[in-house]
Amino acid sequence: ELAFYPVYQLAVLLRTKKITSIELTQLYLNRIRKYSDTLQCVITVMEARALAQARQADDEIAKGQYRGPLHGIPYGVKDLLAV
Repeated sequence: ELAFYPVYQLAVLLRTKKITSIELTQLYLNRIRKYSDTLQCVITVMEARALAQARQADDEIAKGQYRGPLHGIPYGVKDLLAV
């Protein structure tokens, strides 16, 4: 059910330390593993980088350095971007 929460609710849970960014990131990584073959919607998964950034966000939030409602929220980038 947590996977379907809107971002503003996830942000509150992160800010109030009811969940961690690592937990949330791992939830979405597990969903990618489970559904990516069926949905064919993911090309590149950067799991180590995602977990490292989640760990950093958790450390910052724990130190009181909350940067706003997207801090610690995992996200994917659509590959229509020119890189």
